[in-house]
This record gives sequence, structure tokens and C-alpha cells, in this order.
Amino acid sequence: MYRLKPLFISIFLLIFLLTGCASKSPPKEPVISTLTIAYQEDSLLHLPLYAALQNNFFQDEGLLVQLQKYASTQEAVESVISGKYDLLLSGSELGFFLYQQGQPNKLVYLAQSTVKNGLFLLARKTTSSKKDKSSGKNELLSKGVQSFSWKDVKGKVILGAENGELAQILLETILKQQQIRPHLDVHLLTNLPPSLRLGTFQSGTAHFFLTTEPAATILEKEESGQVVTSLNENTEPLVSSVIYAAKEKIPQKQDSYQKFMNAFSQGLRWVNEHSPEKLAAVGKAFFPQQDEKNLIRGIGRYKNSGCWSKSPLLEKKELIKLHDFLLKAGELNSALPAAALNGLTEPSFAQNTPRNP
Repeated sequence: MYRLKPLFISIFLLIFLLTGCASKSPPKEPVISTLTIAYQEDSLLHLPLYAALQNNFFQDEGLLVQLQKYASTQEAVESVISGKYDLLLSGSELGFFLYQQGQPNKLVYLAQSTVKNGLFLLARKTTSSKKDKSSGKNELLSKGVQSFSWKDVKGKVILGAENGELAQILLETILKQQQIRPHLDVHLLTNLPPSLRLGTFQSGTAHFFLTTEPAATILEKEESGQVVTSLNENTEPLVSSVIYAAKEKIPQKQDSYQKFMNAFSQGLRWVNEHSPEKLAAVGKAFFPQQDEKNLIRGIGRYKNSGCWSKSPLLEKKELIKLHDFLLKAGELNSALPAAALNGLTEPSFAQNTPRNP
């Protein structure tokens, strides 16, 4: 019996160890937080957000980010304030208009995405006749890109953005600078949502079309339109697209918003550091029906112009520049006090991102 004792001890220890291992609970899965970000339409202007999604930057932060298109800006604002959506990707003018409408600090700027507007004016390139000048259908613009003058739009129809959108404000500002009276010297179509604009121009309506990428390249490829100028060439650089959050919701979502900003900052850097060919692979996931060459051309245009911000941080001087532009354009009834400008932004998340330039 004495000789068998070590064997029994070994068996006992083995059973004890196996039992102990079996009783241990499996490792816990990391906690995943979900954020919904609302946006109006797919555009290559949103490439930093797409890149953060496709490269799993949000997932690495423990976030599940869902995209949700909205039908109207009013609906989107109400949904962010109510908590239906967590974030809003929209035009930079919105924060000022909400303040002017008596809703100060309902939404605050968290980050900037594009620091140039990315807008192109296209002229109709190929048609068959000059049947309907009043609607702009079937009218051939004979001049090419090199010979375009803003005087060419006089008496013509421009399919633009909706009234109050930064894109339309910029267009009308340029027209006035060129001594062209909006709605008097040129007819402006401003009642179409983004989802209908491309198809409307393709169907033959309007002589000129204000749009972004990849729509500009699509129209050139099918020879329906020709880029004659970029609004960036005619205006000072202004932050044009930003990410908003409801101010009242920020204390509840501090951790999630910081994780979002960390990943979004990576998306901005990734877009600025890689070639159009590399970025086109990301764009393809959101524009699956588009030819890769179209995406490369559109992305190349934006990279060459320095469209995307290198940092998510919206600096106060850029906000003041935007404020002064809107005031001069007559979109603001009066100047905002300094305290109001400070209250429109929440820079802490962008300031705390790793490797923030």
C-alpha cells in the first residue's frame, strides 16, 4: 500500500486540477457599444467615415457604428436630440441656423470632416437640339472647360442644392460676386432632394448642375456633363461637413464618443496617407455599381484639392471664419456673441484622440 500512495496522490491532484479548470467561467467577450450616425446621402466626401468602417477602426475601439440615411434635416435634428440617432454628419451651417432659430446648443460640433466643399459645376455636354430654354432641356453649351466664364450661366438654368444648404449659399455668393443676380439673371432649381438631382440632370433638365463626387465623374464618363469649374476655385476654404451630437446626451455617452473620435481620427489619417487606388477599394463598398476608374478619378480630385481634414479638431478660428461668411452672405440675422460661439463646440473628444496632429 505504501508504494501505491504516490500514484493515488498523483491521480487526486490531476482530478483536482481538471475540476478546477472545468469550473472556470469562459473569458468574457469585450463589451460592444452601438452608435448610429445619420447622414443624408452617400458621397466620396464621406470617405474618412467609410474608411474607419471598412478598416474596422470602430470595431477595434469596441464600437458598432451603424449608418442611417435621413429624409430631411429637420427630422435628423429631432432624432439626434431625442436620442434616436447618436450623431449627425451634415453641413457646417446647421449649428448656426439652429442657434438663430432659438435652439442654442441643442446640437454641438464634435469634429470636422471636410475643410473644402468638394463641389463642382457641370455644364450639359451632349444634346440634340434647343427645344426648351425655359426648363433647360436639350440645350447644348458649346464652350468647353477652358473657355468657361460665369457669364455663361446668364439666362440659363442651374440645378443646385436646397435653399439654406452651404452648397447653395456658396453658389449664390459666387454669382453675386460675378454681378449675376440669383433667380433674376439665372434660374436656380433648389427644390430637389439629393437623391433626385443626378437623375433629374440625366433626364435633360437644366443647363448646369452643382454636384459632388462621384456624380461629377459619372456624368463626364457617360458624356452627359462636363466639369467647367470647382467652387473651391472661387471661394475661400471653409469647413463644410462636420459631425454633431446632442449636447444633453454627451454626459451619458462620454466613453462611446471618445472611442468614436479615436476611430474617426484614424479614418482621416488613413485617407490622407493612401493613394486614390487604395481608397477606391473602400469607396467600392459604398458604390458597388460604380467603375473603379470613376472612383479613382473622383477621389484623386478630392485629394489634389486637400478636401479632407487632417485632424478632427474644429478650431475656433475656422468656426469664426464660417460664422463671418454666413453673416456676410445674409444667412444670419446678426452676429453671434463670443459666448455663443464657444457653446457651439465640444472639442474635448477631438483633442484627446491618440496622435492628434
